[in-house]
Amino acid sequence: MNNDKDKNMEWLIKEMVNKAESSDIGNNKTELTFSDEQELQFCDSMVTLYAIDRNICSPSSSLIKQSGKHISENFSNNDCRFITTSVVEKKMNLDPADADLNLAEIKEFYLRNNLKDYEFDKVMSKGAIDLYWGNRPHQREIMEWRWNNGLAFMNYKERVLTYLSDVVLLNNETEVTKMITKLYSIQSAISILQSDFQTIVDSSLLKKFHPTTRGVIKGFATGRINLDKMAKDAIYHNYLATKTEAELDEMWENDSKEQ
Repeated sequence: MNNDKDKNMEWLIKEMVNKAESSDIGNNKTELTFSDEQELQFCDSMVTLYAIDRNICSPSSSLIKQSGKHISENFSNNDCRFITTSVVEKKMNLDPADADLNLAEIKEFYLRNNLKDYEFDKVMSKGAIDLYWGNRPHQREIMEWRWNNGLAFMNYKERVLTYLSDVVLLNNETEVTKMITKLYSIQSAISILQSDFQTIVDSSLLKKFHPTTRGVIKGFATGRINLDKMAKDAIYHNYLATKTEAELDEMWENDSKEQ
């Protein structure tokens, strides 16, 4: 399934590049320009490919255009302001005037203070929700999802970019971490040299990994004593796995007699 996603992503990128307007800017460099329609189609493709909730979509998205369940970017920003004011008053003990900012400023305020950590239903009272979103419940659902996923005050492209970076990439990093751990367990069985992992630790490639993954890799580049112990443990564990239950019982009895 992941291989299919990788192939689809590769195809989408190639299609995007092939359809872009290109211009030579010198020094063997080419500038690619994408139209608004191409950008929209690419965002829709990412949402479909990675099964992202449709609440992320803009009204112009082909994925929701006919559904009637969407919210304009202006309304979305206004709703975000309403939620922000509630957070500022109830959770941050600040004057609402502190959040009376232009769009760029309030977006920066939202991100800097990690306002997404204040969950929608923990900040908004039922009375406020009914009063403000009473006749547009589908928009309340959209705003709750966007707020809780850290996507307030963003346009469609920014929302997709942020979600890919903060959620999809993080989930894939978790898989990478598991894979590296599994590979290390196998290699520890043959007593891998410390320098093999040190090479990864010192390379610029390491910077591209998520901090959790970097910690795992760096943890492998520690003393040989721990490495050798892990290798021996792994080898012994694999050896025991080849024995039948009767053979294990016999081994246990022999060990008991020796003690």
